[in-house]
Amino acid sequence: MKAFGFGAVTGVGLAGESRGLLRDPQRWSALSLPTMSIGQEISVTALQLASAFGAIANGGTLMQPRLVRSTFDAEGRELRHFEPKAVRQVISPDTARTLSGLLVRVVDGGTGRFAAIPGYSVAGKTGTAQKLDPATRRYSHAPGVLSFVGFAPPTIHASSSSSCSTSPRPSAGAARRPRRSSARSAGRFSAISRFRRATRRRFRS
Repeated sequence: MKAFGFGAVTGVGLAGESRGLLRDPQRWSALSLPTMSIGQEISVTALQLASAFGAIANGGTLMQPRLVRSTFDAEGRELRHFEPKAVRQVISPDTARTLSGLLVRVVDGGTGRFAAIPGYSVAGKTGTAQKLDPATRRYSHAPGVLSFVGFAPPTIHASSSSSCSTSPRPSAGAARRPRRSSARSAGRFSAISRFRRATRRRFRS
């Protein structure tokens, strides 16, 4: 997990960037591995998540996130260009291809199907994260943070994107379902729809 950048700032250059939460393995309990595999005992930022997914999209190479590609003067002349910078190889290209294939199946017929774009292969994964209830000091059963992260096309140098929705609520016109399921579905649909629009703009430009 550290190799993917979790538990450390990305170095993107933003003041106050959070490093998230990833405890030292010496502080793990017997339940840490199974609970971390479903997203508990760890917290990550949206930028860390997009960066880690970008490593899968780039053949297993973690890249340095950038907010600015170039700077220009008042006449439009380029003053400085920031080249892509590889941080480290976190998984093999073969493993990255295998993961990409699995993530394509998530969008083709799984929980990320709303992110599908006709004519393109899209790789992605939905996520749910419980939040701490400050009153009980336990994980809340209410909808927490719902997310979707993906990239397209599922080949080297793909465009990746992530979106999150905190404590989503179903729209007024949504079909009546059990409260928890309806809120999760609405949050997933909202996050995936934003990714779909962003990706479409990427391919039109």
